[in-house]
Amino acid sequence: MFTHIGNDVNIRTDRIIGVFDIDTASYGKGTKLFLEKMQKSGRVLNISSELPRSVILVDNESANDVQLFVSPISSMTISKRGAVGFRK
Repeated sequence: MFTHIGNDVNIRTDRIIGVFDIDTASYGKGTKLFLEKMQKSGRVLNISSELPRSVILVDNESANDVQLFVSPISSMTISKRGAVGFRK
């Protein structure tokens, strides 16, 4: 199953590690450092020129790593779209 995260981008639902609201995710010191590290390592993909509303952390199976997508769709909407297949 796939989850649409905006701008014609679909992610395999079983590869989604977490979906986070960009406003609340950027407040915590640890989260802020993680986001900066991901940005510096080139693992952040901004999929839209619109105002970002969420970040989606995805397991990149082929590279044995993680990728971070910045999406214009709210974290609540993305979570609802992929709720059936989310890992527990």
